[in-house]
Amino acid sequence: MLPTNIDLNLVKVFLAIYDEGSVTRAAQRLCLTQPTVSYSLAKLRELFDDPLFERTPSGMRPTESGERIYGDFCGALALVEHAVDSNKVFVAAESQRRFRVSMSDIGELVFLPPLLERLSAEAPHVALEVVPTVVEAIPEMLASGRLDAAIGNLAGVRLGSTTRTSLFRERYVCLLSRHSSSIGDQMTLDAFTAARHVVVSSPFTGHRMIEEALREHGLAQHITAKIANFTGLPGLLARTNLVAIVPSRVGKVFLTYGPLRVLEIPIEMPTFDVTLHWHTRQHNVAATAWLRDVILETLHESN
Repeated sequence: MLPTNIDLNLVKVFLAIYDEGSVTRAAQRLCLTQPTVSYSLAKLRELFDDPLFERTPSGMRPTESGERIYGDFCGALALVEHAVDSNKVFVAAESQRRFRVSMSDIGELVFLPPLLERLSAEAPHVALEVVPTVVEAIPEMLASGRLDAAIGNLAGVRLGSTTRTSLFRERYVCLLSRHSSSIGDQMTLDAFTAARHVVVSSPFTGHRMIEEALREHGLAQHITAKIANFTGLPGLLARTNLVAIVPSRVGKVFLTYGPLRVLEIPIEMPTFDVTLHWHTRQHNVAATAWLRDVILETLHESN
């Protein structure tokens, strides 16, 4: 049960510390001084008669009471912000709002540059914070208001109170060094099955089907390397004979990073939708509706 007289700013401080795992990073996120955040945490501890967070080598870890309070605070803040935003007139050119959007490292490569270019032109004071989020956590993050939107290959996101729309249809291609002498101008099935492969294994991306497809074709033993994100691929591929399967737009971006080339995949790989997700509660909120329109128009234009 939450106290009835709690200051909304204290709620924001608690959630920032929980999300960031650090008083310093929470202060930076809230544009407050560290002593101010520490003072607010002390008030919260007194109010709940509990430490709420414990210092550990990996950061501030919530106590059992802190975990329970977290869910209540998320729901309460989301309802308050929704009520306030619903009655606000949003003027993009004047707004200083900070939007929080989930996307993978692929999204940062392909989606972020045109989005920030558009925001700089239309809403120069608006800030965009990219929040890497495991796919399974996206619905709860949207529901709690910790995310305004999520972009990506998110077929695994359960709908429920989450709404989505397709941005574009995407396909996979092979990416490899331009100097791979064993592979010609086309990727034959024999060359593909003989090649050594590198796959990206990350909870922040929806492209787990790549590794699954290789296993289905009996190529599990040819997976020579696994890496944590796609941004490490260009340098790795340029200096080896490894082959990677990537979305076509990612391949196009990576061609500018070094001596690489893109070839069609000789095995059947499913295409997929890149989608935009948001919470139904935000559907008619002017600020987030504007953000969704910007995302839809920008990424359709760059399609």
